[in-house]
Amino acid sequence: MKFLVIGLGSMGKRRIRNLLQLGEKDVLGFDLREDRRREAEEKYGVQTFDTLGEAIRADPDVWIISVPPAFHLEYALKALEEDVHFFCETPVADSVMAIDRLIEVSCKSRRLAAPSCNMCFLSGVKHISKMMNVGEIGQPLCMLYEVGHFLPDWHPYEDYRSYYVSGKTFGGGADVIPM
Repeated sequence: MKFLVIGLGSMGKRRIRNLLQLGEKDVLGFDLREDRRREAEEKYGVQTFDTLGEAIRADPDVWIISVPPAFHLEYALKALEEDVHFFCETPVADSVMAIDRLIEVSCKSRRLAAPSCNMCFLSGVKHISKMMNVGEIGQPLCMLYEVGHFLPDWHPYEDYRSYYVSGKTFGGGADVIPM
């Protein structure tokens, strides 16, 4: 199976490492930034592309979408249009209407659409789920969720103000909410 990792930032590189560690040999990368492509080639020995069109011509079976949240839906729909399976970080879209559209297109395509959901593995979330399942607590009516992060610690090697999570434009902050 041939994998295309779209976005070669920190999560894209992690996905490449995971695939290689799992024994996958056919891993490709796509990123608009030359420095990220070069790093992926040098560190992991993967072939990279600077345009999506070139990457598509390499005929990948699965896309691993690891770009800022504002672009998740665009790449997910493009993957289905290209008739390939995809894995995408959450949130996949920023509205219920967009998710409904993606589900509709996905069902028609008969391709696997796999959103990630890391938060469901957190101990607190698992504990609340268990309490609900055994009847200790009832169905929640609302939820208050507070989260805080010191952004300079996330990527100490780059200016946090230019990192997508620091701004609304690219969907920053959306990936720390347990969906």
